[in-house]
Amino acid sequence: MKNRFDAAILKWHFKKITVAYTVTAVIATVVCAVVITLVFRTVFALAWQCGELRDKIETGKLQGVSADIEKLAAFPGVIDVIFLDSENHVTKTWKHSRFAKEDFALIRCESQREYYLSAVDPRVVFMPVEHGEMIVTLIFSSTFSHNGHDINEGSCNKTVNFLLNLGELNAESRVYLIDTGEEIPCGKGAVYAVILVILLFLFANQVLLALWAYQNALKAKLSPIFWGILVLLSGTVGVLIYLLYKRRYRHIKQ
Repeated sequence: MKNRFDAAILKWHFKKITVAYTVTAVIATVVCAVVITLVFRTVFALAWQCGELRDKIETGKLQGVSADIEKLAAFPGVIDVIFLDSENHVTKTWKHSRFAKEDFALIRCESQREYYLSAVDPRVVFMPVEHGEMIVTLIFSSTFSHNGHDINEGSCNKTVNFLLNLGELNAESRVYLIDTGEEIPCGKGAVYAVILVILLFLFANQVLLALWAYQNALKAKLSPIFWGILVLLSGTVGVLIYLLYKRRYRHIKQ
């Protein structure tokens, strides 16, 4: 049985296999990137729009800000964009949500993460997020069904809304985005599929390296089983160890 396997593996052309593997990996990477872009395109567009608006506010280039906020407020999942003064009075609201009908008073929750209770609706809490976290938070918080189970304030199962500070127009005016953080359609499937593809290619890479080491060790009259298993378990590090040993072995043999 082993002799048949050895004879078969000696016929393999690993240069061709490597080229085929690389081409397949590149195609799979492109497909995964396209799938993620299509599934989460709204999230990426929202993050981009938030970044553009925040840059305008921070640099004081306020021309067209109202139009930008209108676009931002139109995104699915955006509950409201509100302006607050220094005492948290709502001075302007774009969607006239229930959170803008009274002072935007928030109470810090007793929890591992930073949450704030809503004075308007006790069933809702707000989780502040930075702009840099926008994409990751919206993708993974919804993907893995985050719903505030670590909140130790009344009922554990609360609705979590994301709160993003878009900047200060002046000392008396701050702009905030309120988002539902609702689950992205097909988001879970897309993330899990990409993770599965990555794991499959990593596993295939390990197996190919191990088979190459087995074939090479067989030709060099070393122990193919030992080196194949070592490379299978250690990957590229095992290949380097094998090549160093093979070079030393040849030197001693000579």
